[in-house]
Amino acid sequence: QRDRVLSNSNILASSHLTSTLSQAGTTINLKNVYFNTSQSNGFPDEGEVLIPFYDTSVTPNRWNMERILYGSKNTSANTLTVATNGRGNEGTTAAAHTVLTGTYSSSGTACTVNLGTNHNFTTGQRIYLDFTSGTGFDGTYIVTVTNAQIFTVEFPFARTTSGNVSLLPEVRLRSL
Repeated sequence: QRDRVLSNSNILASSHLTSTLSQAGTTINLKNVYFNTSQSNGFPDEGEVLIPFYDTSVTPNRWNMERILYGSKNTSANTLTVATNGRGNEGTTAAAHTVLTGTYSSSGTACTVNLGTNHNFTTGQRIYLDFTSGTGFDGTYIVTVTNAQIFTVEFPFARTTSGNVSLLPEVRLRSL
């Protein structure tokens, strides 16, 4: 049912976490909090967001999602503030949402990302990569899993570079 809710939702906006959100956290730091009044899309003053995460609290471990009600937005600070009792809304579980970091190297269009810890991805999943050093291309990529700690993505143009990278979890606004 949760997968159906996530995929059938009317997406009005999406962004990415820029810092880890603890299980009890009440401030959601995002890459971009916006609202376009002429197109009526973006983050309204209050709403519900969905954040996918790898759930190790269930057996077997699996990808899951948390529904979070937020009560205010700050477009200057790019934050959402969680409403009172807004974590784990509609029967989902409040969870920690971690921004993973690692290193990358690329030659041609192939880019290899090494996290040094398990990433829990499967080939075909999408992830937002924020290249914090070097000259990688920030954006959403489809991963090809090499092993539990390493995956590859394809750059849009050839680039020989290396450095550090952050994997930013997606945050989707859901229409209520």
